[in-house]
Amino acid sequence: MAIVYAIICYDTGEIYIGSTKLQMTKRMDKHRADARNNNQCLSKQIIKRDEYDVIVLETCDDKIKFQREQYWLDKFALYNIINKNAAYQTREDKHLRAIEMQRRRRHAIKPPRGILYPTEEDRKKRKVERQRERRAEQRAAKQ
Repeated sequence: MAIVYAIICYDTGEIYIGSTKLQMTKRMDKHRADARNNNQCLSKQIIKRDEYDVIVLETCDDKIKFQREQYWLDKFALYNIINKNAAYQTREDKHLRAIEMQRRRRHAIKPPRGILYPTEEDRKKRKVERQRERRAEQRAAKQ
């Protein structure tokens, strides 16, 4: 089974959509490692701000994960998607999509609150949880 997921930045409204065969915790660890090591991961700018949440959009068969990722990329095309590259497209589709995305980039909007974004209280709770996780990691590293 594969997972199609979104990483959403609370500050800027940016959305990164990806797919993986890994467990989400392992995939997010890889995103964080890529951000720390300055790798060319598109999610790096969201991860570095540390004001994000991860939403599992769907689970699907491994064979169709790129088609499903493309479905979600197209569905959120009007929003501020940072990985606008296509997951599954023909050469002609890529060319037409590049033209369309240049046009849409000028009019990027944030998704409405309540659809993808948790409440302010949920954000504060998540921030406290992340701080606790970091402290626990630092304590474990010292030992």
